Amino acid sequence: MTAFFRTARTGHSSSGSDHQNPAKSVQLDARQLTVPRAIAIIEADTIAPADVAASRLDSLLHRSFEDAPAHLRQPFTLVSALRDGEGMSCRFRLWRTTVSKTSWNTEEIKVPNHSCELVILGTGTNEVRNKIFDWKRSSQGGTSRAVYSAFVQAIASGMDNRSAAPPQLAGLYRSGPGRLFGTHHDTHAFVAGMEWTGDEATWPTPEWRNDLFERCDSTGALLTGAQKHGRPKLN
Repeated sequence: MTAFFRTARTGHSSSGSDHQNPAKSVQLDARQLTVPRAIAIIEADTIAPADVAASRLDSLLHRSFEDAPAHLRQPFTLVSALRDGEGMSCRFRLWRTTVSKTSWNTEEIKVPNHSCELVILGTGTNEVRNKIFDWKRSSQGGTSRAVYSAFVQAIASGMDNRSAAPPQLAGLYRSGPGRLFGTHHDTHAFVAGMEWTGDEATWPTPEWRNDLFERCDSTGALLTGAQKHGRPKLN
């Protein structure tokens, strides 16, 4: 199972200092621990069923949201991917949490046994859907590489002025934990939206994919034995 994201262009805003409100500063700092705690829950529940881990994760996020100051409780959508078991008999599962200022709803999304898009969110949704439609009608249709290439093409089109390169890529194999992949895009290498310099001593060297989802290295050169994916003629 793979997930990919676009980098959002956001405006910059500043707020007044919290030096006069120590309690508020402490509260904001504490909420920054939500993501590490969420990761810890997932890693601790590697043996538990995915729905148990998903429930604990949802509870943690809900509590964190409720603890936030009212003016910071903005609507958002979160997608969580988990796996039951390992190997060929494993089962991938997906949950979508949709939050407004007044409601919190988490639902499981059925994961089919074939490659396709599962959830498309954000301001560039229409353009991504259009590109996926084009790729589905091509010789590469019905593959995960077609979905990823369509996503990259949608970003590069510039049709959504709130989306920008580089694409970000994460995956969940049939064994092991989830992982970040490096992406080679426009002659540069990126991991989690940041350019890869090769000096990231604390980061494990990731697997790399180019815009056609081909296996490559951080320079964009295909790995020995990597399958080449042709770029189809699109209408």
